[in-house]
Amino acid sequence: VSQSRYGTSLSLTTSGGSGTGAVTFSTNTAGCTVGGTAGTYTMSSTSAQTCVVTATKAADANYNSISSAATNVVFGTRSITLTAANQSVSYTGSAVSPTNSFTITSGSLAGSDAISSATYSYSTANPTNVGTYTITPSLAVFSTGSGSNYSITYATGTLTITAVAPGAPQSFTASSAADARSVLAWTAPSSTGGSAITGYTVTASYSDIS
Repeated sequence: VSQSRYGTSLSLTTSGGSGTGAVTFSTNTAGCTVGGTAGTYTMSSTSAQTCVVTATKAADANYNSISSAATNVVFGTRSITLTAANQSVSYTGSAVSPTNSFTITSGSLAGSDAISSATYSYSTANPTNVGTYTITPSLAVFSTGSGSNYSITYATGTLTITAVAPGAPQSFTASSAADARSVLAWTAPSSTGGSAITGYTVTASYSDIS
């Protein structure tokens, strides 16, 4: 049994035997192909599977043609790591929906194979509050090729929700009080911007008093 992996080719060789007859290789396994010329034969496969190959040595003046026993060539799955990209969004007060994406950070796709999308989940369902959350990818969808030809490791990314400026105080009123003082009142903003409001700054301006 010889081993290779999907998306690569394996050199085919023989040993032993007598005579000068040329050696050729053949396979009847669907999706498996023998290519090359004498001395440089290779085998490839369109999927991760086991190919059955036979070597045949041609007859010459002294020896008859002879074929080998069938040999299995195993094309194993191709290993890749799909990593979720880090995302940063601003606090809105509602669950955020970032446009997630991924990169292949280890290994590579074979030939024209392509992944169009993946499923993403978060360490907290419906992330809303300011903070960091883990993005976990899964279930890669292939637009070209098949996931069955790959051994996929999924690596996490980080979603960061950042605070924004709070809204303005509401229902502001000012009323006169004794000793020429003013009493100010207001209600809290409708949005805190994602972080606690710990105080307010009041600025007074004076008109000309005569």
